[in-house]
Amino acid sequence: MYKNPAAEHSAEVKKLIPVVDYVLLETDKEFNASPAWKPKKMGNWPLDVVDFPDYNDNHACGVVMLMAIRETANAFTKSMHVGEVDAAWKALFLSHLNSDYNSCRPLLPEIIATHCR
Repeated sequence: MYKNPAAEHSAEVKKLIPVVDYVLLETDKEFNASPAWKPKKMGNWPLDVVDFPDYNDNHACGVVMLMAIRETANAFTKSMHVGEVDAAWKALFLSHLNSDYNSCRPLLPEIIATHCR
C-alpha cells in the first residue's frame, strides 16, 4: 500500500479526476438525475490523505474504504454541495447486503427472522 498515493502518483491522479467526473455525470444523465456538483469542477476539490493500517489480505481494504466513506460522507456532502446522502446510504447498504460476494448472504433469512421483528 502506498503511504501517500496522491503525491506518489499525482500525475495519474490528475488524469483520473476528469475521467471520474465524466463517468459520474454520464451516469447521472443515464438515470435522468441532475448533477450534484458543477460539471468539470471536480479537479478543484481538495485532496486529502488518510493513514490506514496496512492490510495484507487483499480484501480488508474494501471494508476500510467503505468505513472511511461513511465517516466522511456527511462532511463531504456539505462541503461539496452534493445531494441527500441518506438515500444513497440505504441503496449502498442493500446492494452490498445482497451482493454475491457477501459471505453472510445465505444467512440473511435467519438474521432477519432473529433481529428484525
